[in-house]
Amino acid sequence: SDGITIVTEAEANVIEICDVTFIGKDKEVISTTKCHKGGNVIYPKAPNYDGYKFIGWDKQNYNITSDITIEAQYEFGSNRFNGKSFAVIGDSISTYLNYVPDGFATFYPYPTADVSDYNMTWWMQVINKMGGTLFVNNSYSGSCVSGSASSATKLMSRLEYTQINGETPDVILIYMGSNDCASSGISSKSFDQDYSIMLENLKLLCPNSEIILLTLCTSPFYSVANQKTFNDIIKAKGEEFNLPVLDLQSASLDGHLVDSAHPKYSGMQVVANKIIEELN
Repeated sequence: SDGITIVTEAEANVIEICDVTFIGKDKEVISTTKCHKGGNVIYPKAPNYDGYKFIGWDKQNYNITSDITIEAQYEFGSNRFNGKSFAVIGDSISTYLNYVPDGFATFYPYPTADVSDYNMTWWMQVINKMGGTLFVNNSYSGSCVSGSASSATKLMSRLEYTQINGETPDVILIYMGSNDCASSGISSKSFDQDYSIMLENLKLLCPNSEIILLTLCTSPFYSVANQKTFNDIIKAKGEEFNLPVLDLQSASLDGHLVDSAHPKYSGMQVVANKIIEELN
């Protein structure tokens, strides 16, 4: 079968280690680390250079199968997100097992999806590309902004997971509303009211964090009319609360889904690339 490798028991019990070296713009060594063959590593903080902005690394940090050198990439300009900590508030599209709070429902990794490492998710692609670090991923599969479920992000009890031991992230990305938009039981009026409640609670919880709102990507999961209505609400909340809004409506997930709602890797790239473009 495709994707299955046969090895002997002795071969399977050999632990193979790969050396990973990170270097800067001038080829200086930033740090070194090790990982199991086929494993992943965490990118270090990329150095800042006067007049240059960090734009990512030249190699992936997962599925490492041999000793490797990974170089930080730069271009003229500035990147104010380099070195900042990021939190994500989302639904199933933003989940990954063991990278959300204990007890939170997850969708990824999914058996028939090709998103096999958390670095392949839209949010880690964004964080890695912008030079940030993951503070916490407060995402819950099936969750809405509105509704009566305990996972609703209007509730302080859900939002509290964005804070850890009194510490808060530098940046919070909110990609919520897909399930509200697709639900026949949640009206645009309820979404409007509860999105405000969510932001009010989040500002109380994380007063020093930069909150960035994301509109909904184009997807067959909800109608075009509903998408426009709910995206208009998110944009209006950005104006009302004086928060930046990244408009993802032009990012289409058609042809990039595992099922009717969840992106495969190509879909994760569509979402990530649009967010990175907007952040830049």
